[in-house]
Amino acid sequence: MRYSIHSQWRGYSAGGCQDYDSWHQNPQFRLRAMGPDASLPIHVFITLTQGVSFSRTTAGFKNFQSSHDSQMFYIGMRILKTRGRRAAYNIYLHESVGGTDYVNSREISCEMVLDPDPKGYTIVPTTIHPGEEAPFVLSVFTKASVALEAL
Repeated sequence: MRYSIHSQWRGYSAGGCQDYDSWHQNPQFRLRAMGPDASLPIHVFITLTQGVSFSRTTAGFKNFQSSHDSQMFYIGMRILKTRGRRAAYNIYLHESVGGTDYVNSREISCEMVLDPDPKGYTIVPTTIHPGEEAPFVLSVFTKASVALEAL
């Protein structure tokens, strides 16, 4: 199944990567397994797509662009074990369970197996520099039953 959230880096929430004091201001999302899958490791494929917005009036995507059509930012994401809470200013080594490099691309992805954790994992999508504003879609593909929600 596909689980998606439409969000954006804008103003205060355009915090940049963890090299900046403002990185924890980026939108953050909790991913947790539900039901019988909550006690099992889950295989996930996570994508982050920038420059895409969703129109509720037409119930469809708009602004599909390629890297050649407009300015694309370097984007990346971290997956953290933070007991279901927003990530704080510092990322500790034991909190990071995966993520991506920063790539100047319309879409990036990572694939991993997450250990069971009833409180879930925190996904933090970011641009590389603070102040870079853009809409994005965060999607999680998995066979497991999961909840993906904004923190």
